[in-house]
Amino acid sequence: MHVVAYTALKKSIMLATAIVIVSLCLAVGLSQKTDVTVTTQAGTFVGFRENVDLEGVNVTLSKFLGVPFAEPPVGDLRFRKPVAKAPLTEPYTAQRFGSACLQLYAFFPPMDHSADSEDCLFLNIFKPEIADNDDKLPVMVWIHGGGFVLGSSDPYISDALAANGPVIVVTFNYRVSLWGFLSTGDSNAPGNYGLWDQHMAIKWVNQNIGAFGGDPNKVTIFGESAGSASTLFQGLYPGNEGFFRRIISQSGTPAGSWAIKPDPLSDTKNLASLVDCAVDDVDTMVDCLRKMPVATLNSTLNNLQNWKLKPPMPFTPVVDGDFVAILPSDALDICNEAATASRERLASYELMIGFNSGEGASNLNPMFGVYTDPENFLPNRTDFEESLVPAMVTMLYGEDAPAVLNDLIIAEYTDSDDPENPDNIRQRFCDMQGDWMFLGNTYRTLQAHAHVSNQKLYMYYLNILPYKSFSPRPSWFHKPLHADDLLYVFGNKIEFELPGVFGYREFQAWEKTASDNIMTLWTNFATTGNPNQPRDLGVDWLPYTASRHRYLEIANDVTASKVKESLFERRAKLWDEILPNVAKLGRCKNADSADSTGTCTKDSCSP
Repeated sequence: MHVVAYTALKKSIMLATAIVIVSLCLAVGLSQKTDVTVTTQAGTFVGFRENVDLEGVNVTLSKFLGVPFAEPPVGDLRFRKPVAKAPLTEPYTAQRFGSACLQLYAFFPPMDHSADSEDCLFLNIFKPEIADNDDKLPVMVWIHGGGFVLGSSDPYISDALAANGPVIVVTFNYRVSLWGFLSTGDSNAPGNYGLWDQHMAIKWVNQNIGAFGGDPNKVTIFGESAGSASTLFQGLYPGNEGFFRRIISQSGTPAGSWAIKPDPLSDTKNLASLVDCAVDDVDTMVDCLRKMPVATLNSTLNNLQNWKLKPPMPFTPVVDGDFVAILPSDALDICNEAATASRERLASYELMIGFNSGEGASNLNPMFGVYTDPENFLPNRTDFEESLVPAMVTMLYGEDAPAVLNDLIIAEYTDSDDPENPDNIRQRFCDMQGDWMFLGNTYRTLQAHAHVSNQKLYMYYLNILPYKSFSPRPSWFHKPLHADDLLYVFGNKIEFELPGVFGYREFQAWEKTASDNIMTLWTNFATTGNPNQPRDLGVDWLPYTASRHRYLEIANDVTASKVKESLFERRAKLWDEILPNVAKLGRCKNADSADSTGTCTKDSCSP
């Protein structure tokens, strides 16, 4: 009896072992990578083809990672425009991400940045393999966010988005923080090298993507936060004509005050002083900084005690008279006749633009150094009126800002039915933060496009509360934070290793549906310029026009009932028109005369 039992057990174990071995072999077969080679005018690149499991669906993609699109911006090329990569003479193995760019990573000290480098201008290509399809695929070029001071392309794994289209997705690095935006405000170091990097990557795609099966006439650039602002910087720049056709801007425009540095020389001189470079002669100072060891600059940048800003974000885009010819807020002002050509240029692209419903709560994140305990943040009415609002007005409009600005903001964001309720005050404070950062300048961009163009224009408002947000969310806040849209646009394939920020995680069932819908809207737009086609979700998302300000509220379910009109327009007008004009008139009232630019002349134009 014991022998029979043992024999049966032995057979059972052998059978189970065989099953495991077969399963492992099958798994290896599914994940096995095979080389794939593509020859372009830039050179020959050896990528790989692999089968990928996407939420239970197996797809095949070809990937080319770490493709250099510019010469390393090191040595004498530091703080200069990028130089196009010389054509490669030998096949280039493109099977792993290139180095991320050096950056202001002091927000996230535990991160391993040992692989970061000045030599970081690489791009990545994700192509779905479609059987019996010889047509060229639409192309989506992603510009990552990070406030222009941090970030890289690596975390944005584009398997799901590419397969959903089907589209080819390209991601890339660009220089950030001092490496990408150090400026003296003159020809010695004009700045905006990161924007030039973006332009060069987009140009590389236009010239080479055809060899990978992409259609250079159907290129969409898209981005989030600083990447969103960057898409519009690129749209305003005349040197991009013919390189792309469509733009998707997610939470950010260059008209936001956070997107432009008004006095770049002060930060540059501060850096120079900290590393013992003389500041009396600008040319000599820049030469000293250009020769400074990378480790010295990097450690100085990442000592937050060296920067008085909150959040500490030195070195961002500037008006250089070249890539950024004039202030973007002026370029997008429909009353500014001198900038008509800029608005016509932007409006020549089909545009989809929007933001998330809970953007403002992200400003409570402790990493910004202003609010250290967001979970217990509960201001009363006195706090709001005498501290929070005045501090924000000073930050935006300066120490000499007219006191009436405080009154206007308080009146708009006070709940008249229950003005003493701390929960209401807290929620309104978050609304206020999101509005000044995103709402007003988004409407300015929409109006600038709509008033001079018949091109397709769509507005969205993402109002999905994730099961788990992209960054830490206070338990009392129940709206999607800044960057939560990334979860759905990339099908949950976002790979970060930050404190409090998840990497891969399982989607809830409803989240997978929401993500599928959003990826469909995005790739539809990239394919046809119409988010409703070719795959119809039954939404009938109507375009935004100068007279009909329609938008789609993207909720857990995407239906025709979510197509609405006139989103928070009074609040948008407050931030985009009323407050800036009152601040300007207040200064004029106290000035002896208007300056030569006519700053204080009353503007008779109205949208």
